[in-house]
Amino acid sequence: MKVLSIAFAMTIIVSGALICSADTYIQGEVYGTWTQAQSPFYVVGNLSVTSGNTLTIEPGVVVEFLGNYSIEVDGLVMAQGTEEDSIIFTGSEQWLPWNGISYINNPEMSVFQYCLFEDVDRYPDGYGGAFYVFDSPIQVEHCTFRDNRANRGAAMYVYLNYVSFRYNVCYDNQVAHHGGAINFGVDEESIVERCVFYNNDADGNTGGAIYFYNNDCPVNHCTFVGNSAAAVLSYGSTSSEFKNCIFWDNPVGSAASIVYSDVQGGWPGTGNIDADPMFVDPANEDYHLMLGSPCIDAGDPNSPLDPDGTIADMGAYFFDQIGFEPGELTVYFDAVDPPVIIPSEGGSFDYTADILCSESGYAFFDAWTELVLPDGQTMSPIALRQGRFINAGDSMHYDFELYVSTWAQPGIYEYWAKLGEYPDSVYASDFFEFEKLPADGIVPQQAEAYATISGGWLTEEETFPLPAMKAVLPKTMLINCAPNPFNPETNLEFSLPVSGMASLTVYDLSGRTVTTLLDREMQAGWHEVSFDGSHLASGIYFAVLKAGEISSTQRLLLLK
Repeated sequence: MKVLSIAFAMTIIVSGALICSADTYIQGEVYGTWTQAQSPFYVVGNLSVTSGNTLTIEPGVVVEFLGNYSIEVDGLVMAQGTEEDSIIFTGSEQWLPWNGISYINNPEMSVFQYCLFEDVDRYPDGYGGAFYVFDSPIQVEHCTFRDNRANRGAAMYVYLNYVSFRYNVCYDNQVAHHGGAINFGVDEESIVERCVFYNNDADGNTGGAIYFYNNDCPVNHCTFVGNSAAAVLSYGSTSSEFKNCIFWDNPVGSAASIVYSDVQGGWPGTGNIDADPMFVDPANEDYHLMLGSPCIDAGDPNSPLDPDGTIADMGAYFFDQIGFEPGELTVYFDAVDPPVIIPSEGGSFDYTADILCSESGYAFFDAWTELVLPDGQTMSPIALRQGRFINAGDSMHYDFELYVSTWAQPGIYEYWAKLGEYPDSVYASDFFEFEKLPADGIVPQQAEAYATISGGWLTEEETFPLPAMKAVLPKTMLINCAPNPFNPETNLEFSLPVSGMASLTVYDLSGRTVTTLLDREMQAGWHEVSFDGSHLASGIYFAVLKAGEISSTQRLLLLK
């Protein structure tokens, strides 16, 4: 930009603007059209739109105040941005803040749409931050007010006349008294609708978001979250009704009437509820409703239907039940150190699950795993967790550990992770394989097998049974002892090729009977009994197994 002398600049811009290299410096009386091509507009003195004049501001224009300057409007301002290209009113990084826009006894209806108002500071004495409106009509819609400060109404102070305040977002605004965002007084025609108020602050418990004085302004479909002190405060003969609203994470304060609203802690009134509204992402200030929110279709049934043709929802944002499409889910399920081979005695391994959601939308889902065994059986569900939520574009990472016991079936297992609506729908799945080696030794007839999962989305480990290796019926009668030598107990394991009477007796070296461990009908297969020699002296003993005409002997050595 060219460097101009102050005297020359002031001479040119008193009646409007000086344009140079798309940087426009303005002060004094302004009118006509501010275009994006001329933007940004740098305000270097107080501005005025005089009676009979109109100032039109096109989408994409940035108005930056290089000092504590204001705009006084006695004429008409039409500042109409778009959803894709808003108009910005801001203080400069070097000269913060600026002094807001004022209307006093102005019969013209100005319109502000899709505008951002920030960095106004009239704290602690000035009434109205971004707007001071006295007995003047004004329409403010689809606008954002943030980081503004004043004595009352950091976004807007209104006294008398009509204001349409709709589809706006007000956050991080602060006042010394009354109405952290808006302050309306002695007004019967204004309306506040479809607005979100969060993290606004009013010193002294005087309406963190809204303060009404002798006011009948209806408040419909608004969301109040995290505002300081009381979210709303009504004073004097105010009869304003709050309908189809959400009050969460802030006390209400006082209101003439609240109906068909979700109020944390409860509130008397027709149709009111006290339930988590289920915002999409409150940690990041996304106060849209999620699928399953109790606020969906819970508004006044006599209110106009939501745009999707359903009963009115509570809150500023309706949930589109017709056009909602959940995000697409992807899951990656992998062993940490493949290939996984579980030894014969059993063992554990680590694995991970990564869940991703597309940018198209958030998703609710159930998560579970399945285990396909070597014999083709499927164990399902394992580690089922229902009602999971993931935001659009987000991901989740989980670290698991799986232990498989000794007697589990040997062979190749398929281990699956599945996301969906259990058990009817699967949205995404992935799997990996692991191998279990056969257990060594003789398989007990009553052998048991199991697996244990820990970590991941589980709050505590989960154990589930597995089919065990099958015990093979012995072809001969055998007897084994372990440990041997022993002191003072040992286990005797024996096999019977056929069912029938069987006895197991322990003798000493002289052939005297020490004890009979069993003498009864027995099923064919493998069996086990214990022998306690604590009452015996050290030495050699014999365990003799008899079944019919067949016998088998095991030498025992007791060492004390």
